[in-house]
Amino acid sequence: MIFISKTKTMIFLDAEAAPQLGVFEKLVDYGVLGIAVLALGVIGWIFIKRLMNDRDRLQNKVDELEKELRNR
Repeated sequence: MIFISKTKTMIFLDAEAAPQLGVFEKLVDYGVLGIAVLALGVIGWIFIKRLMNDRDRLQNKVDELEKELRNR
């Protein structure tokens, strides 16, 4: 529901009509702090994913070198 007057525009959200955010609902309640926490989580996930990919790449290289060593 939107109420428009000459001085202010007010928006009222029906709780049942609002999208359910699940786990992130509490973070959204915190506003900027919630967004900062989400951003830190995303950055952390990017670093963890990078470390996992590096570990997998190094393990594949070790396996490849072990196969080469066995074939000699």
